[in-house]
Amino acid sequence: MHVFRNVPLPIAVLLGMLLVITFPISVKANHNDSLIFSEYIEGSGYNKALEIYNPTDEEVDLSDYSVVHFNNGASQNPDDGKYVNAIPLKGTLDSGEIYVLVHSEADEDLIKIADQTDDSLFFNGDDAVVLFKNYNVSTRHGSVIDSIGEVGEDPGASWNQDHVSTRNATLIRKQAITAGDRNLYDSFDPSEQWIALPQDTFNYLGTHDPIQLREFHATVEKIIDGDTIRLKENVLGTDTVRLVHIDTPETYHLDSYDLDLVDTNPDHSQKYYGEKAEDFLQSLLQPGDEIILKVGAEPTDHYGRLLAQVIREDGGLNTNITLVRYGFAVTYFIHPIDSEETFHTFQDALDEAYDEDRGIWNDSLPLHELPFEFRARESGDDLTKFVGNYSTKKYVRPDDWKDVPVDRRIFFWTEEDALKAGYTPAFQHDSTIKNARSAKPGTRVTVTGVVTGMIELEDDTRYFIEDHAAGIAVDTDDIDANIGDEIQVKGYVRDREGLLIVDAYDADITDHDSVEVKPAEIDSSQIGEKTESRLVQLEDVHVWYRAGDDFNARDDEGIFMIFSPDHLVEKGESYDQITGIVIYDDGRYKVMPRFGQDVVKDKDDDDRSDLEEDLFEEYLEGEESLEEVAERIVELYKELDQDELADLLEEQLSEFIHTNGNTKQHIQSTVHHIMKSLWKMDRGKADKEFEKIVRELEKLIKKHEKYVWKGKGKGWNKKKGWDKKKDWTIHYPWKCDDK
Repeated sequence: MHVFRNVPLPIAVLLGMLLVITFPISVKANHNDSLIFSEYIEGSGYNKALEIYNPTDEEVDLSDYSVVHFNNGASQNPDDGKYVNAIPLKGTLDSGEIYVLVHSEADEDLIKIADQTDDSLFFNGDDAVVLFKNYNVSTRHGSVIDSIGEVGEDPGASWNQDHVSTRNATLIRKQAITAGDRNLYDSFDPSEQWIALPQDTFNYLGTHDPIQLREFHATVEKIIDGDTIRLKENVLGTDTVRLVHIDTPETYHLDSYDLDLVDTNPDHSQKYYGEKAEDFLQSLLQPGDEIILKVGAEPTDHYGRLLAQVIREDGGLNTNITLVRYGFAVTYFIHPIDSEETFHTFQDALDEAYDEDRGIWNDSLPLHELPFEFRARESGDDLTKFVGNYSTKKYVRPDDWKDVPVDRRIFFWTEEDALKAGYTPAFQHDSTIKNARSAKPGTRVTVTGVVTGMIELEDDTRYFIEDHAAGIAVDTDDIDANIGDEIQVKGYVRDREGLLIVDAYDADITDHDSVEVKPAEIDSSQIGEKTESRLVQLEDVHVWYRAGDDFNARDDEGIFMIFSPDHLVEKGESYDQITGIVIYDDGRYKVMPRFGQDVVKDKDDDDRSDLEEDLFEEYLEGEESLEEVAERIVELYKELDQDELADLLEEQLSEFIHTNGNTKQHIQSTVHHIMKSLWKMDRGKADKEFEKIVRELEKLIKKHEKYVWKGKGKGWNKKKGWDKKKDWTIHYPWKCDDK
């Protein structure tokens, strides 16, 4: 049994009784035996097909699997009134083989490839498609193996990003993808994992081999710049080609260069060589030239441009390599690359240009900044790509790119990409949870964080800890820590059935009185890997379905799942606020409340109960100073949102303040200035802004005193001045005739 232990909580939590939660161990899908969708055809008429690929080493019995499409935003709630269709699969699927499911009235070209046909396989671009294992038709639940789209979401016509759409298209899974998308509710960007081909393209169905997509014949229409051309016809959904593996100097930043400044000014140096590169490419390619496009492992870039080597059919000239060889481009490899042979061919061309002092490598007139370096400076952005050394398989941080020789550089979008490619850091990582989360499984790490919750496992305790930036789970039996304790852990990063953990070999409690971790305020769209193992808080949640210890819920942004073995939430109920830890369980991210105080049914009533006593009552009775009132306002600013606090101040001031002229406007002006000072205090200007709050209150009170002194109240005595206790216009404002 997993047991959520009774543990000491921070003082704010000790006001309630701790609850003990018990729940069974969840059996999660094994990421090592995952089938995947490898091709998706949303064609004309009944031309609908799905291809399933087995990337594992084992034969898979398909009788346990079903393909389910959720139409027009249908959810996993059986009572949502929307159509969901399930198709059980048949037979077995060998390792490395594919299985094709086709609509039974599709074109003959599809039918002859099909392993199974079904007349209910009819989905459109706005329908989510899911591969389940052990699917239950009654509950619409099962183990998620892979998905296309977002269940419960109607995107309109399609999911569409960077020219890759689920409507009227054939999509082929990228070669690097070997595990399915098991989160049904995360935002779906088809461009991340899929290659788009025109509607009714059936050529590649039946063999999951993206290598076939690597060579295309095309015709040049125009040279755009030194490393970009336009085609007369679309290839893979685009007519623009960015020459891959190279980077030429830029031209966009200046209308023209001054030759006298080329050797001293980086901007003019960049423009000069950018035009030289464009002129050289125009000498190699002419409009109307027939070319072969050799597409790389990543077919398109973030701008939707095709990434390719451009080979002129006349003479077989590789323009990419030629630009490098003559010094008009620098090599620029971004992982993944085609092959070791490709890498060395380009780098040999660069070495030749460098040795011969050609173009940008000319000692007498060198290029001042490499193109990527120039772009970062010109835009004011930081460098973000990690840089690997292809020879040593070490990588450096983005700012240290010069530490890697130019002819050995390979760039990675993220540090995680570098680790997955088998590279290791050439620097010492800081001891942060964020760095541990980006480390390769098996990496030894040291992390420090505050405990936000724990689960009793069979042999260990699983602690959820956070630092200032991230959270992670820790499995250890070395300590007996409580929520609020800070612990330091040494161990190895592991993937435990989809949940990232630190498997500790040493752990210590370093602080029993650490700063309390406040939950991150998120919505359902943010539940995922970035919030995994973090303490989060969601607002305005409605629970509409229960399956065992899982509760389907929704907020304003979408649908998510709550895991609550002790049933802290109930089906059919709405909650103003739910706090919990994001866990990964049974192929899904879920929010797990820890105890009763994490579930708030009526937040407004709780907040108002703390404010029943008027902020200004003790001041009006002469028992509190304005400084003390201001201190209470500052405390409330930490608990309420800004609009709620502003409304509260305006309401309570209006109960006793009367001024000459527009009383309401005077109060609103005072509240506006108080809120402005509170905002500044929150950003480090505490003392000065606190004094301003007190002065704003004093100014408003003086306006009221002036009103009373003019005979509208009983509190003014010519010898003693204003007496708040005797002023009936304060305590009984309705008796005052406000003119």
